[in-house]
Amino acid sequence: MNSVNPEISPYNEPALPAIYNDLPELTTARLVLRKMRLTDAGDMFAYASDPDVSRHLVWTPHQNIDETLGFLKYVLSRYAQGTIEDWGIEHRQTRAFIGTAGYFFYDGLHHRAEIHYCLAKSYWRQGLMTEALRAIIAFGFQQMNLHRIEAKCFPDNIGSQSILLKLGMQYEGIMRQGLYAKKTYHDMRCYAILSSDSIKNNE
Repeated sequence: MNSVNPEISPYNEPALPAIYNDLPELTTARLVLRKMRLTDAGDMFAYASDPDVSRHLVWTPHQNIDETLGFLKYVLSRYAQGTIEDWGIEHRQTRAFIGTAGYFFYDGLHHRAEIHYCLAKSYWRQGLMTEALRAIIAFGFQQMNLHRIEAKCFPDNIGSQSILLKLGMQYEGIMRQGLYAKKTYHDMRCYAILSSDSIKNNE
């Protein structure tokens, strides 16, 4: 007889945490992580149209602000549905919208999720994304009951690798041609941190 163990059945996967019904704001020393808004379109287009920003990401540069507005409308619809979605990153001093970060993959059955992120080039190399992700990882462990948080990046994305290691994530190996984007297959470097690990505080 073909039976299903209800304890491991994917059909019993826990629902997304209720906190995503109204994504809470997070603050750090220099940043506010908040819901994105349509009024962020100008700042977002400024960096999303920069080829250097999207070089190591799965999407191509935005060609016009209508493309950016379309993306923001999609994000807002997901907020309204209570679906997992990114925070927008606002710089507390300049009040500029400078990037996004959050969870895009969630496995409630196994208490794991994957983070991704993007930052305007003019704010690189200031420790800002490390600061944002530190808050997001703490949120995942403390508010989402996660046991494992993962991240992946292209092998030539040295900056992203540095960020993940600074956070205390461990390099776990290469996922060979594990991603199809921009009309080709890509190897991906895999990193992870467990709830029992220490989140590093160094920049």
